Amino acid sequence: MQQANIYLLEHVVEKGLDDYDPKGAAEISNFVDRGIPVTTEYAFLIYQALHIDYTFEKAGKTRFRKIPQMLVEYFNSQSSKFKAFVASCQKSALEQRCEITDLEFRDFPEIKW
Repeated sequence: MQQANIYLLEHVVEKGLDDYDPKGAAEISNFVDRGIPVTTEYAFLIYQALHIDYTFEKAGKTRFRKIPQMLVEYFNSQSSKFKAFVASCQKSALEQRCEITDLEFRDFPEIKW
């Protein structure tokens, strides 16, 4: 039953993406097929940073189509964005005398639906 629900969720998400923008959906679907490396200790912080960056972009299909690029920039350990992000997290953790996994963003933009 749980696996059936996961398949149903995957179907509904893919359909929603495709209904909104088939071109952007095709690019995002590649990440579903390959997976996103969420096992890094930075995964939750990366999600939060992506959320903030995405929300501050002007709404529309152009922003939607940037999702794959943003995922690559933030999750590719060789990208300059990832390296700068990790350095920033390490600095913040040192300043706050905590583990990186204890960090979190606080100033999320308000989403108007």
